[in-house]
Amino acid sequence: MPSWIIPAVVCFFSWGMWGLLPKYALRSISANDVLLCEILGALAVGICVLLISGFKVKLNMNGAAFAIGAGICNYVGILCYVYAIRNGPVSIISAITALYPIFTIGMAYFMLHESISLRQFAGMILALVSIVLMAL
Repeated sequence: MPSWIIPAVVCFFSWGMWGLLPKYALRSISANDVLLCEILGALAVGICVLLISGFKVKLNMNGAAFAIGAGICNYVGILCYVYAIRNGPVSIISAITALYPIFTIGMAYFMLHESISLRQFAGMILALVSIVLMAL
């Protein structure tokens, strides 16, 4: 079994629960409180991983800038997701937001010059069509 299978499956279930749990949280706390609690949860996981791995700081400013940008994008996305599900159906909103890889793939094509096969492009189009059908 490839070494990436177990982390990919854990990611699948973790992100699946992440899409659902904030809807429950919004029943009793505000969207801003949800964001704060998610940050605290992420911080707890991050600290545990760093402590277990014996992490030592070796920052490169270029890499750090990209990583900080990734963190900003992540939490802007989380905040917008929480605000969207506050008043909308989590089933449709999570499906729409789950299409983010299409944007990533497009950016990888243009910025990193990665190739996209005709079959992959067709899959992206079908994913977009499926969201339109779900949302209508």
